[in-house]
Amino acid sequence: MGEGGFELTQPKLSKTQILEPVSIVAETPAKKLLKELSSKGFDGKVVPIVGGGEFTEAIIQTRNEALPEDTVRIYRGVHVTDSSILQQASYAMRFYKDGQAVLAGEDAKQAVANLADKPTYQNLLSYLESIHPYLSESGIGRREDDLKRIEDAVLNGKSVRGALLNSQIMHTSGLPDVGISPYISASWNAENACGWSKPRTGALLVIDLPISQLEDIGVKWDETSIKTVLDPRYITAIIPRGNIDSYPNGDSLRVALKTVDNATQIEVRDRLEVNVMRIKQFGERREQGRRWWKQDLKLVRQKRSAGLLRDFFELGHSLQTLKQNPSGSEQDSSLQLQRKNITGSMLYTLQQLVELYATPRP
Repeated sequence: MGEGGFELTQPKLSKTQILEPVSIVAETPAKKLLKELSSKGFDGKVVPIVGGGEFTEAIIQTRNEALPEDTVRIYRGVHVTDSSILQQASYAMRFYKDGQAVLAGEDAKQAVANLADKPTYQNLLSYLESIHPYLSESGIGRREDDLKRIEDAVLNGKSVRGALLNSQIMHTSGLPDVGISPYISASWNAENACGWSKPRTGALLVIDLPISQLEDIGVKWDETSIKTVLDPRYITAIIPRGNIDSYPNGDSLRVALKTVDNATQIEVRDRLEVNVMRIKQFGERREQGRRWWKQDLKLVRQKRSAGLLRDFFELGHSLQTLKQNPSGSEQDSSLQLQRKNITGSMLYTLQQLVELYATPRP
């Protein structure tokens, strides 16, 4: 009985009014990303990471074939987690369009691949020719500046390979920038790579690929570079960053990587074995670059000397024109200054020609 003697009863629901319990499962960021990647042909699964701090889930790619014999593991941090993860491309493959760095076509891709596989001056010029139709006026100017810096490096004894790798480290990793480098930034160190990713929206890529697809800056560096483009089949795992605006915690990251290892059962080479492979490949490619440098030096000198000689003769023609002025104008101070400036420019041009053929040491 209720207060005042009234009986309290519950309202009765008709059969059609009875509500069934609804199971609501929130779609996690990793599952949402996997759905997007699956629409692009990526086959994988989401596995939970227990005790991984900000790292709560990992996307593991399903592989139906064995990895190559010379496979090594590297890492890359990225700023965004969407289908663009499957389009990791070198700076040389990109150009600016409407303020966005977008990919060039297959013709440019082949030229970039040729440059990455055989970094010579001739292949560099072929690449610039292939990318030219995609570039704006400012883009053309930027590539010309890049070319001049590489030519200067060659004249100072550096190989095209070394000059391109120096260009590579001038970029900020994880961002789709543009440039002349045919490489993609990566790292042998997971924590360093993760530090280049963006908290909340970024991710760490765990990559297993043949060491022949890599170009090391030096054997003591954690940084390395992937040639041309990253084939998505080499992406072993994608570990999204959590909602923490800070550098990744090393212990949490190790837990996440251990989860990846347990889920993939891939035998990762130890650091000592990898270092032996790196030293061997780095030495071979450095020697190869030095052999190519001799021909590259000859080509750069030919190009630069042709330009200097053209400038010299144009200056000489200008000087001759001034000398043909009426004798009454000989005392004109402005004409004297012009003749002095032109003569000085001609001497400077000759000096550059002499320096051009000074023998640098590779």
